[in-house]
Amino acid sequence: MQKIKRIAFSDTQVKERLETMVVVWAMREDRKALSDFPYVKWVLTIFFVTPNHEINQTITDYFDASDF
Repeated sequence: MQKIKRIAFSDTQVKERLETMVVVWAMREDRKALSDFPYVKWVLTIFFVTPNHEINQTITDYFDASDF
C-alpha cells in the first residue's frame, strides 16, 4: 500500500483553494448492518474537506479481504 505524502505549498492562494482529502479505514465488525453485502470486510471512506472545514464530498467503498 502506498503511503500518502504531505505536500507543502508556498502560494497561500493555492493553499486556500486546496481541498484536503481525509481517508478513513474502518473494519466492519457488525456485518448485520450490511446484510446485503455479506462479503464486506473493510469500509473505505474518503472525505473531501474544504478550507472552511466543511465536507464537500464523501465517497464510500466496500472491500472484501480478498481485495488485498
